[in-house]
Amino acid sequence: MRIFLACPRDMSPEDEKRAKEKLFMVLPQLTEESVTSSAQAYFESFSRFGSWDQWIDHVATGKNYMTQEPVYTHFVCVTQQVGRATSEIVRLALERGKHVYLLDTHIGLKKVAGVVEQDSQDWQKGWQLTII
Repeated sequence: MRIFLACPRDMSPEDEKRAKEKLFMVLPQLTEESVTSSAQAYFESFSRFGSWDQWIDHVATGKNYMTQEPVYTHFVCVTQQVGRATSEIVRLALERGKHVYLLDTHIGLKKVAGVVEQDSQDWQKGWQLTII
């Protein structure tokens, strides 16, 4: 299991760490290596793809060149309001039948069924996840 943890771009490192800790509480079998935050993924791979659209496609649908395994098998968002990049990652992942969840601070993981545009001009919080 390889998880992409979608955190808001303005999330503090401390809040990101708390989100990871919550995820580890919900899924104790996870290891630190199996979870990659969006910030970490961006810094590690964005420059190889040259554009937001190519990077988004890589995150949502990409495969490891050597193993042909998906780069990420599960996607976990830490907020229900998401930005453009996360909304596209969620949309593409769902189209491919991948698992997408919202990390709820009280319940754990909630299954995401889709994403709805609220305000396309708000690139940081203009889309909302639809929860089952």
